[in-house]
Amino acid sequence: MADLNGKFLSYVESTYNQKVHSSLNGLSPLERYLKDKERFRFIRQKELLDRIFLHETMRRVSQDATITFSKKVYEVPQKFIGRQVTVQYDPEDLSRVYVKDLNFPEPVMVYPVQAVDNSKIPRKQNVRQQIDFAKLYGGER
Repeated sequence: MADLNGKFLSYVESTYNQKVHSSLNGLSPLERYLKDKERFRFIRQKELLDRIFLHETMRRVSQDATITFSKKVYEVPQKFIGRQVTVQYDPEDLSRVYVKDLNFPEPVMVYPVQAVDNSKIPRKQNVRQQIDFAKLYGGER
């Protein structure tokens, strides 16, 4: 296979890229490439490059700040409750799953719910005001 790859690379560099192509208006592929070289953008940050090629799907965040994706429940920041979010993922590696929406376009990494740990997190909708029993019935008797 290495020999075949070497021969193919040699052909591409010495023959294919040097020949004039009619579909390129009389230019060779190399000349055409060099003509637009300034317009190319190269991404140097590996993390950003990896995120560009992630797959996307939509999910609605439930009232307990979770989404179900790929038969797993993921915990999502509470700011997304009730919203439709875009889930970004690599189908080969579901250890990195991100969510974002129109109001928060920067992707946020989410993790599978840890049932025991999740049950101990205080939620703002579950925080109750303390009852002042002295004022409850009109003061002390």
